[in-house]
Amino acid sequence: MARFLRSHFPTIGVLAGWQYYWTATPRSYLDPIFRGIRAATQRFNSNLLLGCGMGTAGRSDVFVRPAWPARTDNADFVPIGPWNTDGLIVINPLHAESRSTYVQQLRAEGYPLIFVGSGESGPTIVADNEQGIDSALRHLVDHGHRAVAFIAGSPEDMDGDTGARLNAYRAGVAMLGLAEDERLIAFGNHVVDGGRLAMQQLLESGASFSAVVASNDESAQGAIQALHAAGRIIPENVAIVGFDDRPESAVLKPALTSVQIPLFRMGYLAVERLLQQIRGQALDDQPIKVPTRLVVRESCGCGHSAVLADVLDLAAMPTEDTAPPSAAQLTQQMTQAVLVEAQGLARDEIEFYCRSLATAFLNSVQTHDPLPFQAELESILGRTTARGDDAHLWQVAISVLRSQARQLPALRQEPEALLDDARVLISAAMRQQHRRQVVDHRWTSNHVGRLTALLLTALDEAQIYESLAHYLAEMGIHTAWLALFEAEDDDPVAWSRIRDVVAPARPVLHSRTRSFPPPEWQGDGRPFSLALLPLSGQQGGAGFMAFDAIHLDLLGAIAQQMSAALNTAKLYREATEGRRLAEEANQLKSRFFSR
Repeated sequence: MARFLRSHFPTIGVLAGWQYYWTATPRSYLDPIFRGIRAATQRFNSNLLLGCGMGTAGRSDVFVRPAWPARTDNADFVPIGPWNTDGLIVINPLHAESRSTYVQQLRAEGYPLIFVGSGESGPTIVADNEQGIDSALRHLVDHGHRAVAFIAGSPEDMDGDTGARLNAYRAGVAMLGLAEDERLIAFGNHVVDGGRLAMQQLLESGASFSAVVASNDESAQGAIQALHAAGRIIPENVAIVGFDDRPESAVLKPALTSVQIPLFRMGYLAVERLLQQIRGQALDDQPIKVPTRLVVRESCGCGHSAVLADVLDLAAMPTEDTAPPSAAQLTQQMTQAVLVEAQGLARDEIEFYCRSLATAFLNSVQTHDPLPFQAELESILGRTTARGDDAHLWQVAISVLRSQARQLPALRQEPEALLDDARVLISAAMRQQHRRQVVDHRWTSNHVGRLTALLLTALDEAQIYESLAHYLAEMGIHTAWLALFEAEDDDPVAWSRIRDVVAPARPVLHSRTRSFPPPEWQGDGRPFSLALLPLSGQQGGAGFMAFDAIHLDLLGAIAQQMSAALNTAKLYREATEGRRLAEEANQLKSRFFSR
């Protein structure tokens, strides 16, 4: 509390019980949570330190390797802790008793802390697992299934989401009168390989089933692989439903029906609640449950018409009021519908956009002039895509307006034209967004490839830093600090030598590691937002890199390449020094014997 009162901005730290990067690629579960947290810290003028653990290159079997504020064998140290933050957001499960003990000790000392996901005692933001599993089971029952198998998460996570979803499955089976057989339950550890092995176990168990609910989308993906290998056709032979609704679920063959968790919203809400704690407001331990929604696709047996109906149902807001809707009523209905689909916009932003759109819509109706509505929609689409969200989500807002159009007498003569033009505008924005993503991906891949080639051939640190300074600036990365640890007594991470990679003329700082970030580099009067990535591959973990937390999709590959390049330079320097010493020894020996 005293630190907060002295500081212009509160500092929020974020830790997860596993790595953010699966080698170099962001995990699709953590990514929207981190984006929601970053959006909220920007909205509420807070500093942010994101702990982004790194997977081990070439070791996809290393599932748990988080960035953590304590040095352990199964984690990489980063300076995000009670010494340089005003509160912590901790994402469950923690996967280790030592990590649970660490954060619970902080809670016992009164340190502000909130969890995302179940598994720990304390203030928690959690998805409504019971609602999600119930909706999945009822949907499969509607398709005629009476024997539904379940792929659970980890047996060690029975106090977390694994246990909550498994218990919800058992309760749903009993309530709906489905086949009860323990052979229909297998554990997949919430990973693809685990889901594949779990499905093989179910197929070999001898238990009959025609549908499967998986505790997350990764295990569902593994189950699909095993079903394909066994010659089972989805959904004709076996229907399957996942949980999480990750982006890759929509592009599977067939597309995966999944329970959608509003991960962005959970991250955003965690910041709101943590700031309440930091300001001295006590929070109870009763979890805040965020509603889930079943997203219907093909893997459950639904066709394209059902998928379309599911989208349109979001806009079906039945009302007994036959009076023309007001701007406030339209705003409320559109906000509720759009919020379900949004992944990068906060609720207050969506409400603001919906109010502007509703007002412009009614204005166009009253004046018989489509331009105010079209101009406002184009503006909203531009701001939406700039924030990284999908322009398509505004289609459901247009569906809300269409459902209410029949109550507007002045619009009866031209409802289709105004709203159809809106559909065309959204379609054009989606096309432009896709093209921009393709161009940006090619441009980024080119720059990352050239940077990789330079780092692979660099044989000393000077070449490494020169290459990074040039290409990071071109890629729009303007904050990149390299910190190498130095020991003091029995603490190998007590000090850090910090180099500004994109500003090589800046003097190297020597500062206490746990006082990061250095106050000398925080002089612009704005909150900082930094992602901290361990330098993997070094003996004992040599340090970390800190970047501005904008380009999280790029930072994993850069840190991984940086670590490998530094290792290569170190080995080359040692080999060169060894050859030099050997040559000097041989020269001395030759002179000695020549006498």
